[in-house]
Amino acid sequence: MVYIRKLRRFVKMKYKGTYYLEEDSYTIEADYEYYYDPGGWEYPPEEDLEIYNVKYNGEDFSDFFWDYVEDKMYDNILEYARENYPQ
Repeated sequence: MVYIRKLRRFVKMKYKGTYYLEEDSYTIEADYEYYYDPGGWEYPPEEDLEIYNVKYNGEDFSDFFWDYVEDKMYDNILEYARENYPQ
């Protein structure tokens, strides 16, 4: 007897978005690109988040963000990207 197994291959996804953090006295906008590959039979899932432009109250402060703030906000932006990718 021969068994044939059909493996469903999920599509890799890459998209761009903007994360907003609005507080009483400031707004932060972070443009990002999110990549997700659900993996398969032979390899595990993979994801990547690249933050490429950050504004504070409309002014670019990307360099300051990467030097001092990224570690504190990275997880929040990653969670937002996971929850909001197009289906």
